Amino acid sequence: MKKALIAVIIVHIIFLIFILKFNFWLFDSMSRTFTPLSLAALELYGKILSGMGISWWLMRWGMNRNVKEVYQHPIIVSIIIMLYILILSVVAIPIASFAQNMLIKQIVRSSTYEDRADALWSFAATTTMVYPHIEGTKTEFSTWTKFKYLFQHDTIQPISGSEPDYMVFDYLPQKQKHSVLLRHAQSCRNEIGISSDYNPVDTAFFPFVSYKIKLGEAQIKPVLSDYLQCLTHNNNFFLYQYNSGILSPITDRLRKAFYEYQNASRKYGNAVRHSNRAKQKWLDSMSEKLGFRASLLPGLSSEEFFQHPDIVKYHQLNAKGIPLYAPDTYTATQAEQAELAGYFLEILTTKAEELHTKPQGMSAAKDELGRDYYRFIMIPFISLIASVFFIGINIGFIVIEICRYWFDEKQLKKIQFGLFTLFIVLPFIVGERHFEMEGISGIIVNWGYFYQNILAAVFQVA
Repeated sequence: MKKALIAVIIVHIIFLIFILKFNFWLFDSMSRTFTPLSLAALELYGKILSGMGISWWLMRWGMNRNVKEVYQHPIIVSIIIMLYILILSVVAIPIASFAQNMLIKQIVRSSTYEDRADALWSFAATTTMVYPHIEGTKTEFSTWTKFKYLFQHDTIQPISGSEPDYMVFDYLPQKQKHSVLLRHAQSCRNEIGISSDYNPVDTAFFPFVSYKIKLGEAQIKPVLSDYLQCLTHNNNFFLYQYNSGILSPITDRLRKAFYEYQNASRKYGNAVRHSNRAKQKWLDSMSEKLGFRASLLPGLSSEEFFQHPDIVKYHQLNAKGIPLYAPDTYTATQAEQAELAGYFLEILTTKAEELHTKPQGMSAAKDELGRDYYRFIMIPFISLIASVFFIGINIGFIVIEICRYWFDEKQLKKIQFGLFTLFIVLPFIVGERHFEMEGISGIIVNWGYFYQNILAAVFQVA
């Protein structure tokens, strides 16, 4: 009996350490800055954890104490049980994934336009949406890529007063590039005090729709503007990252425009230089495309093309508010940097204001873009609520196994029921209603927030 008891406690502790290790790693990673890959990895983590938790419960129901006592060594029992959990998880993870997706869909469906506008604002204010892109990075990743990221992530220590030099940066490995970008982003967050009003949970996972910390538009705009200026101030490399990342649709259009001009220059440039008739035909073609009498001739470089008066005029007439710059160059002026930062801020402002103008309290189920914003930050938090649940349950199991020395089975059942009830109702007794969400969604989110705050405090002490 004693050996079986030791085996059960060892297995519970192993499982608990596994959960806590990843939970603390996520606090360290996500509290510094969000990236598409870290969000995708967090979603996978929640599904794996939920699947293993389901497997753990099935194992407890399926294996009785007599089976455990057949084995004489607790370590052997521990290994066998952990292998059982891993094998069963192959079946349980799809079940957990389905349940998690259904829960998220229900929460998103019940959200209002105000919820999504607040989510977008705070998402930007805590710089979780304003992340540095690496060229070629996409927001969709394979399961294997997400899985590797969970195990290969390096702890990023914040630094001050350091800006990456793009000349040196260009030759760094991709993983090291990512590390440098995150450190510089964290340095800027510290410099302007973005996260000073947020506790670790608010900053890392769910910073929106809070009674205490929700920032108004008047507060968010200058904070976000300062952050963008910090990233790009005297730092053309970071500006280049925004060009190829956040502003990639604009960059693609500009690059395509210059590519078409360049091809036409190669094809007709020689004739234009030697024939007045060909030159006039070229200018007529350019005038037709631009919509006014043009003087744009072939043979210009990328920078010359985008600085040409005809292109500047066309931009002012047809694309007001959209930055105009030469793609794939590092030579941006301070004015161009400010224009790019302002443009990105305007995108966020416009969408948030658009959501706020919808009827108050009305469901936003049909607003696909708003739904994407909301879902983007709901998934990580739901994953973490799953981890909180299994951490609490495993701590309770360890306590119950230890109590077997002093109490009989009838008393143990009462203790188990009491501990479980306390675990469920404690956030509603001593915790505060932190998020403005109604119904079952609000209950789940506020319950998870209470325990994540406790874990964050443990993480900070550790």
